[in-house]
Formats: sequence, C-alpha cells, structure tokens
Amino acid sequence: MHEGRVRSRIASRFHAYDVTCFSGRICIVAAFVLASCSDKSLAPQACVVARGIMTVAEVLADPDHACHIWVDMVQSRGVRVDSGGSASLWSRRTTYGTGLLATAAHVLSPCSALLGEVDGDCPEMLVDPKNSRAAALIRLAQPGGGPPISQLTAHFELYNPFVPEGQFWSPLGPSRYDLTIYAVDNQTFQVWDTDAVPEPIHDEALQLHDPYGVTTAEETWGSAEPGMKVLLLGFPTNENYVPAELAVSVGLVLDDDAAHNAILMLAAAGDEEGLIPYDAEAEFLFEGHASNGMSGGGVYDKDGRQLGIAVRTSFLETGPQYVRAVRMSYVTAKIQAKLENLSPSEQAAIVPYLEQPPATTNVVQ
Repeated sequence: MHEGRVRSRIASRFHAYDVTCFSGRICIVAAFVLASCSDKSLAPQACVVARGIMTVAEVLADPDHACHIWVDMVQSRGVRVDSGGSASLWSRRTTYGTGLLATAAHVLSPCSALLGEVDGDCPEMLVDPKNSRAAALIRLAQPGGGPPISQLTAHFELYNPFVPEGQFWSPLGPSRYDLTIYAVDNQTFQVWDTDAVPEPIHDEALQLHDPYGVTTAEETWGSAEPGMKVLLLGFPTNENYVPAELAVSVGLVLDDDAAHNAILMLAAAGDEEGLIPYDAEAEFLFEGHASNGMSGGGVYDKDGRQLGIAVRTSFLETGPQYVRAVRMSYVTAKIQAKLENLSPSEQAAIVPYLEQPPATTNVVQ
C-alpha cells in the first residue's frame, strides 16, 4: 500500500492485516464464518464487511465468533516482511514441499537490488532457487495470531515480472508490475544475526501449522468473481509504522463496471487511486477495510484459496475504502508463459519449486 512516500504496496468456524506505503496503498484482510464445522462452505455468511479490521488473536479466542472458522483456516499463511509489509504462503504443493511466497513488488523484489536508486527497466526473471539470491527478511505467523515468530526465515528469488522504466519506484505504478514470488525453505535465523547468509535452498518440506491443508490442497488458488466475500490477511502497522499483530478484514469483490466506476469516483474526489486506471486482466477491486502494512498480504475465498495479492488501497475517509489486488490467475499465467520460453534444462531445474499436481509432493503438515 502506498501512503505519502511510505512504501507498503500493499477462514466455523474459520477466521482470518504493513509496509511502507505511498499515498493510497494499503491492504485489507477479510474473514467469514461457519455455522457448522462439518460444512466450511457456510463460513463466510455471518462474517461481514462491516466488522472492519480484526486481530486474528481476538477472533480465534472466541469459538462463537462469526469469522472464527475462516480465519482459523488461513491464519498460518500470514507472513511479515521485516523490511516493511506483508506476504502470503501461497502453496507448499511443490516437489519437495518447499513453500511459494507471494507478495507485492514494492514490499519485496529482486528489482530493488538490480536497480538500486536508478529507475530503469527491471527484466522478467524465472530462476532456479538453487542459484538465485537468497535472504532472510520474512517472519512466519505463529498459530493463534499475535506478532509473527521471532526468527527470520530464508527465501530465494524465483519469479518477478518485467517492470518498465519509471514504474518500479513510482507511487502510481500499475498492479500488473506489483508482484513477486519467492521459494521458501526451513532455514531460520535469529533477528540479530544480520550477517547470516542462507545456504542454497534445502530440498525438504517447509514445516507449517496448516491443519486444514490449504497450502497443499488440489486448489491452492482461485479466481475472484463479482460479489464474492473475501478475506484479507496481513500485519498492519500503527501510526508510527511499528508492526502490529496479524489481522484480517472482510471485503466484497466488485464487478468490472463497478470497479471502473469506483476509480472514476475516487478521481473526482481527489484520491490518488483515481489516477491509476482499472486493469481487469491483472487486478480486482474489493470494498472493505485496510491498514498500513497489509500490502503484499493474501486475499482468500471461503475455502481458503488465495485469490490475489493486496497491493493498493484508497485513502479518503469520505466514502467506502477500495483495495486493489493482483489476481492469482494473472500471476500463474505469467509464470507459465515465462516457463514455456525457457530451455529444457532450465525448466528441469525450476519446475520442482513450482506448484505440482496434488499427488507428487512431499509435504509434512
């Protein structure tokens, strides 16, 4: 999410909120509820947009909370990026069970190192995590909510889209450029060990508290459809940009016409988001609630499938808040297109770290 020049581009009983931002970029978290644990499809019905931003801990502490089941389903996918912002563990359905981390490029991206302060083209890359740059700037969510775990987890460059000159550092960069995917393994480091360098990625399953198996399900991601209730999950920051607890909020997906009209309304009201045209192929808009620091957080449907990556939000307080999210259908299509253009040897090296058919993974719950 972007606010000023702060960079933060931004499921019952299942229930599911940082970053430096430029004016207008924030992310939302959404949650719904289930009347019966035997039918999680009912979860969203009583978990409504009007509930605002809720901490995961407060929702899970109340078994009768309308959003309890939905939040419980997705809570483990929350990730805090220590350099500012949020991310999500999209999937562990890879050959070795390593994780796929999705976030906004303005939160975490290879382009930062490639470009420095120079705003040139950033090339599209799909690389072998065994030979890519590694870092440890993320902290996974702990079961039950609250702050993230104290240890940092290693992550490895995997995919980023082409970003043309003038777009990466721009506060008005389009959503289609605001995405990054990393591979994640089990290597951890203490937060004070700033000189630690991860070893090459370990080919072993990422251990994660995922009792509902949403990161290894047959469908770990889905398509956002008009009228859907969605849940945004991330780590918001307070007014001093200090990271807070894992949080969620509920939103309602707009159809393309409504999204276009919302952008026009924001432009007329003087909101920065009105300066960025709606891109139906790459993004969707939902009406809900968001906060600083939730940029890069995941947006989920009632079954825990990730629908998008939250990247921007409107900031005017005179009307509904609108959040932009990069569509996971767009993300996966970009990765597949790039993969098909690589040589057979390059594909063989990279494919094990991409999502696999359900029966071919090595995952420990």
